[in-house]
Amino acid sequence: MKQGQYTGIIKTMPHKFIFEEYGARRFIEDFYYLPNGGDCCWFLFTMPSIPKYEVLHFYLLVDGRIRFRANIVEFRGPATYRFSRTRVISGKAWVLVGAPVVRAPFKIEMRGFRGFRYTENLW
Repeated sequence: MKQGQYTGIIKTMPHKFIFEEYGARRFIEDFYYLPNGGDCCWFLFTMPSIPKYEVLHFYLLVDGRIRFRANIVEFRGPATYRFSRTRVISGKAWVLVGAPVVRAPFKIEMRGFRGFRYTENLW
């Protein structure tokens, strides 16, 4: 794939976080419905680094399938954020994503991986 063809990045959500810590149903409902409900809601995800190429979309891989696409609002450098009284996360880089969050219109199966991968427009 040539540099000019990248339009997004794919990130795998850890199985433990989705299914044990946050709760799969709650995460999917929060990630899909909150940003689409207004301008005030967005999500932060840790990244191993800020991508070298400018991209527009963030695809989320959950349990072996790409399930969502969101718009990238901005990338941030190293930081530590508090998400609750007990959940504090440090990251080398962060991506802020927001509306519109779109469900995948068809099955896109993919094996999970660490870090992120560049991709062309998937839908």
